[in-house]
Amino acid sequence: MKIELENIAKKFKKEWIFKDISFDFHINNSYAITGPNGSGKSTLMKIISSAVTPSSGKVFYSSSNKPSIPDKEIYKEIAFCAPYMALISEFTLLEMLEFQEKIIPYQQNLNSKQIISDILKFEKHQNKQLRYFSSGMLQRVKLILSVLAEKSILLLDEPATNLDESGLNWYHQLINDFSKEKIVIVASNQKREYTFCTDELNLLKYKS
Repeated sequence: MKIELENIAKKFKKEWIFKDISFDFHINNSYAITGPNGSGKSTLMKIISSAVTPSSGKVFYSSSNKPSIPDKEIYKEIAFCAPYMALISEFTLLEMLEFQEKIIPYQQNLNSKQIISDILKFEKHQNKQLRYFSSGMLQRVKLILSVLAEKSILLLDEPATNLDESGLNWYHQLINDFSKEKIVIVASNQKREYTFCTDELNLLKYKS
């Protein structure tokens, strides 16, 4: 899998958020998109996922068996995690994981109950509705749903939001164990969230 950004720019009203970004993302690599608040990190992530159209420039997607993947099909390859993404609060933890499992298989043939007991360590909470989970617990569930999904592109926007030190260590272990053979892209202005990334795209370099 490969993602190519060619002269990407985005403008809101009359203000350019960023301009002329050309950058390639490759399989088996991890990347950090960095910059201060308001620099456009989340916007660029949405452009990469094809959820937002750039004001100018083009995003190209390809894989070893598909030299060109249309924008409208790339969602099939993407798992996304962000603080603004909501879970179904009426679902129990087990219902939430089983709901996704029916649509998107988990890596390594894991099933929902295995994930709850062996990875989340939330076995005693599996029948509790998500509305009663703490913000840190909910963030762990969001990370599980994205990182363990059988997808080749993993987009993580501020992935350690609401995680304490224990949660942060758990997150890094999760990435270490389950991010092989993927393109991993982390949008963050906190080094602790992307210490494992091997390359960085700093949006301050692309201001007009």
